[in-house]
Amino acid sequence: MKLFLIFIAFTMVMGGCSAREPVRLPRADVPRTWSDDTVKTDLTVTATLLDLVDDPRARALVREGLNRNHDLRAASQSLAASRLLLTGARARRLPTLTGGLDLARNNQGEDRGPGSWFKLAGAVSWEIDLWGRLKDLQDSEGAEYLASEADYRAAMDSLGAGVLKLWIEGACANQRMALQEKRIKIHQKSEATVLERYRQGLGDLNDLASIRSTMEQARAELVQERCGYAEIARALEILVGRYPDASLDFPKGLPVMALPPVRVPAAVLENRPDIRALTARIEAAHLVTAAGKKAMLPGITLSADLFKSHSQLGSLGAADTLWGTSVSILQPVFNGNSLRAGYEAMAEKEKALVDKYCQTVLLAMKEVENAFGRERALGVQAAHLATAMEQAEQNSRYFFQRYITGLASILELNQANDGALMVRKQLVEIRKARLVNRIEMAKALGMGVSSAQ
Repeated sequence: MKLFLIFIAFTMVMGGCSAREPVRLPRADVPRTWSDDTVKTDLTVTATLLDLVDDPRARALVREGLNRNHDLRAASQSLAASRLLLTGARARRLPTLTGGLDLARNNQGEDRGPGSWFKLAGAVSWEIDLWGRLKDLQDSEGAEYLASEADYRAAMDSLGAGVLKLWIEGACANQRMALQEKRIKIHQKSEATVLERYRQGLGDLNDLASIRSTMEQARAELVQERCGYAEIARALEILVGRYPDASLDFPKGLPVMALPPVRVPAAVLENRPDIRALTARIEAAHLVTAAGKKAMLPGITLSADLFKSHSQLGSLGAADTLWGTSVSILQPVFNGNSLRAGYEAMAEKEKALVDKYCQTVLLAMKEVENAFGRERALGVQAAHLATAMEQAEQNSRYFFQRYITGLASILELNQANDGALMVRKQLVEIRKARLVNRIEMAKALGMGVSSAQ
């Protein structure tokens, strides 16, 4: 028995001394700073995605979506289930204890007559983790859970960004409808002008037909805009877990969206959930590979059992207690090379994940650089279109006066009016695109909504 205890102590010490090679990720090919450093903001790096938008209703909708979106809730429950399953990974390294009561009836007694036999038994079995194989498997499942956590955070961030984008799109749709209504009013004013000139003996009713044709086109486009507005509302209602009845009201104007705080490239990689998920999955694959190699080494299992037996159940407690201990040492000899093939396959999977990591890093850098470039380009476009809008509206007023005096045709007046409204519509779309780009920039920089619930 003393030698048995010494052997247990020896195997526990050996198991604690086992080690594995750490994961060595390739050095990320990222610069120290961004190529475009013109993006400036007053927000701190600890800000969340919701700190960008100056609209309490939008922030409330994001929180509602985080709490009520069914896909996100399903992902949360799956993550909770994965967390509970980690207990099984830890349990593999602990002793297994079983107990039972057996009842047998046979004619194997001394008098060869039928009789009953009762047996109360308990057994303990423990696989000694001599090489750290079970520890590797436990840690690999922990790394997979960390990857799932990062995936869940990415889903939260995507949901929050999606809500904000639809909120902006709905506000833009509101402005497009307002422009169509303004267009109809302008043509109604032009119609009244045509009738007044006709009564004064100027012009003819052909001008009236042209105005009314253009006005009906504007009314048709307004119906289309209203339909699009309702579809945006339904999409947002689904995203936040509501019934899609298009009852959601969007603001009349575009919300204010601040620029996100800019982190250095290395900090962006540390904070992006997709990069963190890949890093964890590489770690998990590395651990499974290490465990596969160790599975080819000898395995040691300790076991012990206690039991009592008697022909009468009431006398079972007074029966003698018998016990036994054993040590099993098993070495895989032949298994069709399945063990080697298994860990070599996982090693190839680890290499594939490393290449995917490198590609994802480059794509992450591209997303940030593209967002910076779009911010600058959209700002310049907005400035040009603001100037163009002023000139187009001045041109519209100019042709209205010329038409009244008979120096311009109704076609020229319609073109001037529609041209002014078209430029204004383009400016609204550019401003919307700039707000959406700032949300994409925030996501690319690793900014999320993890503290928004």
